[in-house]
Amino acid sequence: MTHFEQKIIAESSTPESLPWPTGGFTGSNKKVNQRFVEVCGDVELPIVRGIHCPPFRKELSLLTNPLAFDEDLSGSYDGILQSLAQGCGRRWTLWQPARSQPELTRDKLMTNDPEWWLEAAAQCHANNNYKNSAGARLVQVGLALHGTAFMLDILLKLFRAYPNYHCFAQTLAILRHAIASADEPEYAAAFALAESARAEATLPALAHLFPHHRPWVDEALAFAEPKNYRLLEECVMSVEQFIGLWRQCGHLYGENSSIRLQVELHGPDTMRFLAKLLARATDRWPLENTLAWIEALSCPAQIGTLVKHMEKAKETRAALDRLAESFPAATLYTAIGEWHQRSSRMLEGWTLRLAARQEAALAQALTALPTAQADAWRQLMATLDRTEAPADALPGLLREPPWTRKTRPQTLPVLEFPLLPTPTVIIWPTGEE
Repeated sequence: MTHFEQKIIAESSTPESLPWPTGGFTGSNKKVNQRFVEVCGDVELPIVRGIHCPPFRKELSLLTNPLAFDEDLSGSYDGILQSLAQGCGRRWTLWQPARSQPELTRDKLMTNDPEWWLEAAAQCHANNNYKNSAGARLVQVGLALHGTAFMLDILLKLFRAYPNYHCFAQTLAILRHAIASADEPEYAAAFALAESARAEATLPALAHLFPHHRPWVDEALAFAEPKNYRLLEECVMSVEQFIGLWRQCGHLYGENSSIRLQVELHGPDTMRFLAKLLARATDRWPLENTLAWIEALSCPAQIGTLVKHMEKAKETRAALDRLAESFPAATLYTAIGEWHQRSSRMLEGWTLRLAARQEAALAQALTALPTAQADAWRQLMATLDRTEAPADALPGLLREPPWTRKTRPQTLPVLEFPLLPTPTVIIWPTGEE
């Protein structure tokens, strides 16, 4: 051990003096954490006013590129439209492909008639699919022509009539982006309209559209139903609320993006959720995904989480091995403390191997540990120290194994055996052939 190492050990008398992982989330830096990108991909931070809001681009393509509806071959489009119509107290007939273009003309789109826009939005949401994106295109042109508050009023009426996330997922995301990027006068108008429309039926949608407004988020979480969990998981909330939502739902639809927001909001405190997620992970992908998040969130709790769950899978131990290379003293401190609290042969063996490789780090860890824990570990290591027995005390087979003897090859003996009186021909008696 060098003089410099001895000086470090002498100064390391408390856990805080050990080198611990710090720096927070590193997953956004591809150069620093390539592994996270390989496992989780490029995880974008959800759009939230005041936290993350890329520029909102106004889209007017519907004015020059008319929208043609698809044939309702299965009757599903009409089913959605009638649910919307019934909830809105209207009587609407499904627009067939031949009628959609004459209805969605430039002149009608330019008008701000709420009744026409309500039916047009209902028709487009009913006919919306991945090919035509009818609902999204209509909402985009409505936002560009008539403003955020106008389209917010239309969508809230439709959502109240038919509170189905999958029907409105695309258009709610567009409206959320528009609200997040709105200037103060436009935002104030939208907020005032939302406040006037606030009711239990619209709370999940309002929390989703105004995810930064905690009173609405808290109220929506208190009355959340399973069908609305997806609307709430990317809202601003505490770690305790996020854990509660995850437990109620059983999973997260947009898991990585919602975790990304929690990391942005709470930093290392998000490790409390990741530890619970790791404990539940069974299949390979959820396990690798969770471990990638844990490794990307550089903080002291990172080590404790991996040590506590090291028996779970070889992938967990591999992640702990990588962390121990950079922070051996802190890892040994945590592992010995965990070993002192519970009996685990795997934990004990893993820690012994690390201690054998990192003698200087072990000395640091033992100095920082409580006396009882450090003494218990020293006693364990003392039981493994065995003095080598003298050669004359060993049995002859161990002193001189057969493969070490230098002997000449011996001529193999020739063994002679008398021939057995076995006949060369067997004659079967009559009837036994």
